[in-house]
Amino acid sequence: MEAPPDKSQQPPPKRRQRRCPVCHRPVTLTGDRAAQRLKFFPFCSERCRLVDLGAWFDGDYRIPARPDDASDEPAEDTSA
Repeated sequence: MEAPPDKSQQPPPKRRQRRCPVCHRPVTLTGDRAAQRLKFFPFCSERCRLVDLGAWFDGDYRIPARPDDASDEPAEDTSA
């Protein structure tokens, strides 16, 4: 039976490159200015963060719903 390979000799696992959801530029959280970048994560900058916030306010992000037939009728009060 063979011993498992020594982990110190294995290459480090590949880190998935994260991309800004607005402009799709790579977002790195290491190196110089990492603390500043972390402030806007998952976005690359304050601009992209505000663009996304504006899209939420404008209603661009919606969950599609199918029309409800009962929504045309007024709700009945069952507390009596």
